[in-house]
Amino acid sequence: MASRTVRPDPLAHSYGSPDVFGRYHNPNGDTIFQFHERPEGESEFTAYDALSLAELNEAYRALNSDPTPPPYLEPGQTIPKRMIVTSPNMCWMPFISLLPRPVRARADGRFAWANFTVCPQWFIDSQWHLPFVKARPPEATIKNHELSFCWWDLGDNHFVEAKGSAFRDLGTLREDIADSLRNEARKLQSACREIKQLKDYGRLFYLANKTVDAALQLKFCTFSKHDLVYRIAGFQCVYLETLTMFDWHTKWAFHLNEPTGKIHEVDESIMGAITDSTECIAMLYRVGAPGWYVRPPANLSTNMIIRMIVPPGWEKMPVIQG
Repeated sequence: MASRTVRPDPLAHSYGSPDVFGRYHNPNGDTIFQFHERPEGESEFTAYDALSLAELNEAYRALNSDPTPPPYLEPGQTIPKRMIVTSPNMCWMPFISLLPRPVRARADGRFAWANFTVCPQWFIDSQWHLPFVKARPPEATIKNHELSFCWWDLGDNHFVEAKGSAFRDLGTLREDIADSLRNEARKLQSACREIKQLKDYGRLFYLANKTVDAALQLKFCTFSKHDLVYRIAGFQCVYLETLTMFDWHTKWAFHLNEPTGKIHEVDESIMGAITDSTECIAMLYRVGAPGWYVRPPANLSTNMIIRMIVPPGWEKMPVIQG
């Protein structure tokens, strides 16, 4: 019987192998990255090195609209444009997208990838404290966690239907739970008041008061069940944001202003942030916050340390219901 000719899969890219950066590619276009350590004497690990590295499945759009290819390209050859993510202190990758995505409320009242209590967000200057939000603990330990109420979901047995209402889906949060949440809000507000430094912590106290007000609403106000789910998620968000601001003034600000230039060990109990800023990733790495640095392949140093190569997406998948 005549043997069949096995044809290789056609290339799904035109980068060349090696490409213009000297890197090789698989037939599907994935870059073949190699583990790398710098020579002894140059081995200091920096914020721009990769404890882990991933190549996104999305390419950036070049601003240069000149259709003429650069003279150093072979005929038909193109430049790789899939973005690269590196982390100097984490061994997994969060969900990262360069494209607009629809944001919808989930059944648990949270907003999935757009919620800063669910997954790391892109760093923006006006929300500089959000990288330090507490991350949801693993399911095996969350029930015994001191902040377990921040990730608790409303169940049917937690909703008390209001008697005498013409609307059957109107009620309140069970009293013992409402009292517990109110107590937690008061304790946090009291801790904020204990900060003695002579500074204006205006937003800290604003958030602390807002947390107490949110707990009061859960205690004394009546809502539909859907609205109550949203209100509980709102309380949890403002509580975590207040706690984050408190932690900033009592811990993270001191890390940032460390006079010795110490690089702090990463704290995996906080959310961290995604950034394309060289200054921001350096700050996150220095204070010990998880950081993910997004950049085009042209910005990768040929002498960058690479210790792990991971796929894009949730390697540390959070449990999200809804």
